[in-house]
Amino acid sequence: MNYQDHLTKFVCLRALKSKTAEEVAENLVPIFGIFGAPAILHCDNGREFANKVNFKFLIMLFHE
Repeated sequence: MNYQDHLTKFVCLRALKSKTAEEVAENLVPIFGIFGAPAILHCDNGREFANKVNFKFLIMLFHE
């Protein structure tokens, strides 16, 4: 996974075992801890996948 903060152009790379929304959301948690949550989450896999990631991320936040 390649995550880039467009303001600073800082890039975070994460190795993923699969491209599931659950795994992507789990790997976004430490990145959001560094930069904070973005106003816009852009995904090359399309809007539907980005919405799934957002949903899984919200579930993780409220169930812990």
